[in-house]
Amino acid sequence: MQKPRVVVADNSSEFLSVVTSLLSREYSVVGRVLNGKQAVDAVLNLRPDVVVLDIQMPELDGIQAARRLQAAGSTTKVVFLTGLEDGDYISQVSNLGPYSYVFKTRCHADLPLAVAAALEGRVFCSSGREDADAIV
Repeated sequence: MQKPRVVVADNSSEFLSVVTSLLSREYSVVGRVLNGKQAVDAVLNLRPDVVVLDIQMPELDGIQAARRLQAAGSTTKVVFLTGLEDGDYISQVSNLGPYSYVFKTRCHADLPLAVAAALEGRVFCSSGREDADAIV
């Protein structure tokens, strides 16, 4: 059986390596990019099942990249990744649609769950606390 395909976008090459290593057991990481513009191009060209978008990136942030993907009619599922545990970002993500949201501090525990939830059409949000993650 073919593994689901994932593109990962983060402005840190070190973090890209961590995420790739974390996801590559269950998923095929078909693209790794360092900014939002490259993420949009990679998703439109590679057509992965899921894109993991860092919220804070150069050229286009993750939210802007997701908006461009929506406007282009992309059906790729989106999982946002951020180092900021900020309610304003969560509100912006919620207003975009049914996207998952993972805090970088919880990446090892939450990112595989968020990608799996996205593939199933569900939303996953890191809570910032070990005992209170939400899958809806």
